[in-house]
Amino acid sequence: MEQEKVFYEKVVQHILETYKGTYEGKMMSAPGVKYNDKVFVFYYKKDMVFRLGDEFSPLAHNIKNPRLLNPFKNKPPLKGWFIIEYDQKNRWEELSGLAYEFVKTLK
Repeated sequence: MEQEKVFYEKVVQHILETYKGTYEGKMMSAPGVKYNDKVFVFYYKKDMVFRLGDEFSPLAHNIKNPRLLNPFKNKPPLKGWFIIEYDQKNRWEELSGLAYEFVKTLK
């Protein structure tokens, strides 16, 4: 297994043990974690994607090279979904917590 996927799995284990009501699920056939039937983090091309909302500021959180998720060729990027590269894996657990808190606000 790739080192990126192994690290992702460790983060998922942390999420499942730390945040009540979370469980594994899929986002566009990629492995992810859900709360209340809503995906808030998932693994994507060796990086991790976080649903942090439109108001989230990567600059304010000192995130390097964030990208908005853009899985479709003929549509704009998905607002509030941020791809955080593996080279910032040390931030994945922290961002998972922020994504969890955000998804709890959704109806």
